[in-house]
Amino acid sequence: MHLDPNADYRLEVHRAGYHANDAYTPYLEIGSPKELTAAQVAHLNELTNDLPETDKVVRSGTDGTVEFTVPMNSNDIVLVNLARSRGTK
Repeated sequence: MHLDPNADYRLEVHRAGYHANDAYTPYLEIGSPKELTAAQVAHLNELTNDLPETDKVVRSGTDGTVEFTVPMNSNDIVLVNLARSRGTK
């Protein structure tokens, strides 16, 4: 992806995987019941709210590069979205 030099971009990082935005692992940990209580359903829904872990504006360098690091765990899936910020020329 080519970035315009000195432009602002919105960076969003979403993490999925073991214990991060994942309701399946906790479901298994409670014994995989065929029926869930309302409290269990609410708890599992809270785990999958899909809010970004990172949501910020970053500026590309004079050469059009942006550098950032995302810590990873062994079972993580990390989705990164980098889009030109509105109002930037």
